[in-house]
Parts: sequence; C-alpha cells; structure tokens
Amino acid sequence: MGTDVETGTERFTLGIPNLLDDIELVGLALGLFGIAEFMKSVNQYSEVNTRYSNVGLRDLRPSRDELRRSIPAMLRGTIIGSLCSLIPGTGPTIASFISYAAEKKVSMTPEKFGTGMIEGVACPEASTHSSVQGDFIPTMSLGIPGDAVMALILGALMIQGIVPGPQLIKEHPDIFWV
Repeated sequence: MGTDVETGTERFTLGIPNLLDDIELVGLALGLFGIAEFMKSVNQYSEVNTRYSNVGLRDLRPSRDELRRSIPAMLRGTIIGSLCSLIPGTGPTIASFISYAAEKKVSMTPEKFGTGMIEGVACPEASTHSSVQGDFIPTMSLGIPGDAVMALILGALMIQGIVPGPQLIKEHPDIFWV
C-alpha cells in the first residue's frame, strides 16, 4: 500500500490521498491491540483495594531510623557510582547493579534484601545519580557515551561540528573548559 518506490505509482490507495504515505506497521499494531484491550475492559468493574490509598505527606518522608540506616549506604553507592562512571561505556544501570550487590554483601541481613529494605534502595539510587555526572568524562574525553543521554549529547555536539575525543582540548578548548 502507498507509493511504489521504483515507479512512483499509487498502489492499493483506493483513491484516498492519506494512504499515499503508507500505513506504519507499528502504529497499526498498537492501534489494533489498544482498541481490542479497550473494548475488552470498557464495561468491567473491579474492586479497588483502599488499604494504601489513605497516604499522607508524613508517610512519604523517611523516618530518623531510615535516614540513619541509609546514609552509609548512600555514601557507598556514591563512591561505587563515581568509580563505575569512569569506565567508558558503563552507565548508570551497571553502577546500580554493582552497588546493589556490594550493599547486599556488606549487609548484616542480606536475606531481607528484595523486601524494600532502605539500604537496598538507597545505595543503587545514589550510585545511579553519581554515575550520571561522571559519565560526562568518558563521553567528552574519549567519545564513548555511557548511556542514552550522553549519546544524545554526543550526537548534538557532532551535528555542530564538534567531535568529542582526545583532540577536543586542542581543537575546541573553549567548549572543553566550559
């Protein structure tokens, strides 16, 4: 359906101009599955568990005990994330997995990990956040992005004619030092 690539003639458009550009398979599949799911669930009712719906602002803040237990985990996660970010191409996901494994190894109660223990949440999150800042170093100095955001920055710089890598300091010192 659409316009023939070789001859430029219309194929299976039925005289509808909107079909000249073809129908995207992904859009068609998502639309069909979405409509089918909507039609299936439009008239169904289900009970809503209101046990957790009465949450106040005070419930969202960590307690003093949770803060006390999470500070050492956050410091370990920050160090692990910073070190992982210096390895070209790693990114925050790898730092998160490494810090979770390290925190589980140093914990006195590793069997409680996976149940929402604050140390198992704080350490990987801290490592993820510290890794994102450090990923900028290998991206700019070697031209190897660590995650999707750094790849976008790398692409944007290359579109502007700035090629990150070892020659960046010599060719564009103003951008490097900024």
